Amino acid sequence: MPKLKFLVDECIDIRVARAIRDDGFDVKHVVEVMRGAKDTLILDVAFMEKRILITNDKDFGDLVYLRGLPYYGIILLRLKSNKPLHTIQILKNIIAVFGKKLPHSVTVVRENKIKIRHKNKDYF
Repeated sequence: MPKLKFLVDECIDIRVARAIRDDGFDVKHVVEVMRGAKDTLILDVAFMEKRILITNDKDFGDLVYLRGLPYYGIILLRLKSNKPLHTIQILKNIIAVFGKKLPHSVTVVRENKIKIRHKNKDYF
């Protein structure tokens, strides 16, 4: 399996991107590379670069499910706390446990539940 790559949306603290990058992953933060970009452009760049988009913006679900826009992978964080350390801990666990299932899927993450909707199969 190729090494996972990520694009972290600007609604997520940049420290989250840095922490994942420090673990050896190829990570870009929207603020660093395309500050203020529209969601459609962010999704397009992530798809073209084969990056899993990390966001807490539900609009990306609408873009892929209602409008049918292509995507490589999305992690949608629906956490009660958006504090960077909390988010980092959860993301590191998700990547470690479910890394192989993240490409070609939309993963919705809550503190007590993870739902992975793969293009061909759902995992709960």
